Amino acid sequence: MRFFLALTLLCCFSCTTDFDLEGDFEDLPVVYAFINRQDTAHYIRVERSFLSGGADATQLAQDPERIYFPNARVELEKVGTSQKFVLTRVDGNNEGYPREEGPLPKPPTTSTKSKPVNSI
Repeated sequence: MRFFLALTLLCCFSCTTDFDLEGDFEDLPVVYAFINRQDTAHYIRVERSFLSGGADATQLAQDPERIYFPNARVELEKVGTSQKFVLTRVDGNNEGYPREEGPLPKPPTTSTKSKPVNSI
C-alpha cells in the first residue's frame, strides 16, 4: 500500500522539463592561466562566455568579437607588497600555444604575457 502511495505522489509531483537552459545574457569573463614559478613567462587568457538567447553556440564561437574582450587590461598583483604588473597582449599562436582543433576560431588566440613575478 505504501508503494502505491509513494508511486502516486511521485507521478503527481514529478520533475518538469519546461525550463530555460539559458538565462539572461551577462558579459562574464572566463580566465585561463599558465603560471609556473620556474617558467620564463606567465600566460593568462581572458575570454567571454558567449551564450545568447537561443542562438547557435557553434556560430557564436566562430566570431572573435564574441569571445575576446577588445580592451581587456590584465594585471597580476604580488601578495604582500601590492605590486601590480600589467601583462602584454600577445597572440598565443606566435608564442607556441595554438588553440586546439574545434569550433573556436584559430587566429588570433589572444592571451596576455608577463615575466615571472618573482623575478621582477
